[in-house]
Amino acid sequence: MNCILAFYPWHFQDMRQISKIFLKKQGSEAVKYVYLLIPCILGLAWPLYNMIEPRIFGVPFFYAYLLTLIPVSCVFIHLASKVEENV
Repeated sequence: MNCILAFYPWHFQDMRQISKIFLKKQGSEAVKYVYLLIPCILGLAWPLYNMIEPRIFGVPFFYAYLLTLIPVSCVFIHLASKVEENV
């Protein structure tokens, strides 16, 4: 019976404890999804990089941008996983 009561809100002494727990979890969830959304937006913003010139190391800008987006996406995914571990 005590285990079941531990999951109900009235088990907490103060309702502020509940709000702190849920707000902390929701805030970190939002940050995680923002980190995951940034590479998607960068990849879908094709009018920004839909050009051949300038060339970077002989590679058209379009391909250089997409190749650069791969490690940038990895960094943001890593940050999102770190935020998820801290929850």
